[in-house]
Order: sequence, then structure tokens, then C-alpha cells
Amino acid sequence: MLSEPREVSGSTVTILLHFVRQHGGDRAVTEVLARAGVDQSAQTLLETSTWIGYDTAVRLCEAATSVLGDPHAMVNAAATLRAHGLHPAAVITGLSTPEPGPTIN
Repeated sequence: MLSEPREVSGSTVTILLHFVRQHGGDRAVTEVLARAGVDQSAQTLLETSTWIGYDTAVRLCEAATSVLGDPHAMVNAAATLRAHGLHPAAVITGLSTPEPGPTIN
């Protein structure tokens, strides 16, 4: 994972892993990482300074959906942002490289 592109921020992965832990526990998080083929620990992925590739992020989302048995898991994870006063669009910046880019208004 260390040589993959820096396309998805740790904050985005944190949202996903917290949702999985909340709805499936630590065993579900471990299973998601295994199914996604992620070698990094959950602890490392929860660091907001961690970046992963887009393909890895997609595998994590697919694994979370499968492990939780919820085809709407990603929509529900985004809904938890609203519950905490955050707009899901605020996380979109986590789906880009850490290089300066256009500002979203």
C-alpha cells in the first residue's frame, strides 16, 4: 500500500472504518481490511495523515458493504456525517490528491 497513489485521505477512510466498527464491531473492521486486501492496520488507516489509492478505497467500500450485509452501507455512512453536523460534500475533498486544486464553493 505504501507505493500506491495518494488519492483518498485518511479522513474519508476514518468515516468508513468508524461506521463499520459501530455497526459490526472490531471483528467486522478486521474482516473488511482482509477482504479488501489491505495490509495496513486499522490504526494506521485511522490516521488522517494516511492516504490510500482510489482502487483501495473502492475495495474497502465493497468489503464494508459485504461484511455488514447492507447494500446501502456507504449511503448510511455518509448519513452519519449529517448526524454530526457535517455535510457529506465536505468529505469530497478527501477524494482528491493532497496537491492544491480548485476550491469548492
